[in-house]
Amino acid sequence: MIFYLVIIVSASRKDVTNMTEKGLHIDRLKRTPMVHFDDGKMIILGRSIIENPSEFYTPVFNWLLSDLSENDRGAEFYFAFEHINTGSVKWLFVLLKDLFLDSYIKNSSSITWIFDEEDDDMQELGYVFKELVSCKFMLIPVGSIDEEIVEKIINGQ
Repeated sequence: MIFYLVIIVSASRKDVTNMTEKGLHIDRLKRTPMVHFDDGKMIILGRSIIENPSEFYTPVFNWLLSDLSENDRGAEFYFAFEHINTGSVKWLFVLLKDLFLDSYIKNSSSITWIFDEEDDDMQELGYVFKELVSCKFMLIPVGSIDEEIVEKIINGQ
């Protein structure tokens, strides 16, 4: 029941391009990140400077939790933010913390924090998340945050 409720709430967003039982894709806009979930990989890339982050992230994570519970698996999370505001950081942390209350999901999941190698603030935020969220966590510096990262993750590079 939650799965269908989440689809109805999320489908009303103009930036949802594809949401199925197998996957989720939300286009990247000026203030919201691209979200891609397929085959156990959740990628969030871009800017997250949303006035009300709960409207964006809660349906995404409810959909994710429903998928992980139904398929009895964890996920590989990839976060690659160009910029993220304080409200988005708070919601992201709360939702990850809630998601990882399920010890099976926590123990079978990993987070990869991808940041521009010249962005000390994003690197530091990655270290803060690493300390606050108890799961396998890697930080990876890159030359720039762009769509090529998504292709590399999807193709396992």
